[in-house]
This record gives sequence, structure tokens and C-alpha cells, in this order.
Amino acid sequence: MVMRLAWSRCRLLKCTQPLCHRDLVAVKQVTCLLAVLPLAFFLGSQSQFGRLNPLNPRDYFHIARKAVRALKDNNLKVR
Repeated sequence: MVMRLAWSRCRLLKCTQPLCHRDLVAVKQVTCLLAVLPLAFFLGSQSQFGRLNPLNPRDYFHIARKAVRALKDNNLKVR
């Protein structure tokens, strides 16, 4: 019932609102992928990260920065 109401509201607002729920789904998916990517790098090569803890926000951003730097240096390719 709630989903049907949300969908009908989304269809009604389609002409007046630039962003609808279905448009935001892609943004959410990309955001989740970008949030999980540093964890994949961390799990793939834990020895390079030393004693960093991905549950600590400061360490997580350090891991993310190293992951982005590695992707940038390798022309966006994962080895």
C-alpha cells in the first residue's frame, strides 16, 4: 500500500519535480559502490594498510584516499 502511494505520488510529481525517487536510486547505488570500494581494497591487501581499522572514520578515509590514489595512478584499473 505504501509503495503504491509512493509510486503514484512519484508519477504525479514527475512533470513538476526534476528528481523523483526512481532517479535517486542510481545516485544511491553509485554512492554505495563508492563507499564499499575502499573496503574491497582493504580486504584485498591488508598488509599494505598496516594497523588501520576501517571501522574508525579517520582510518576509513585514509584507506579511501589510498584506494583512490592507487586507482588514479593505475589509470582507473585494478590489478
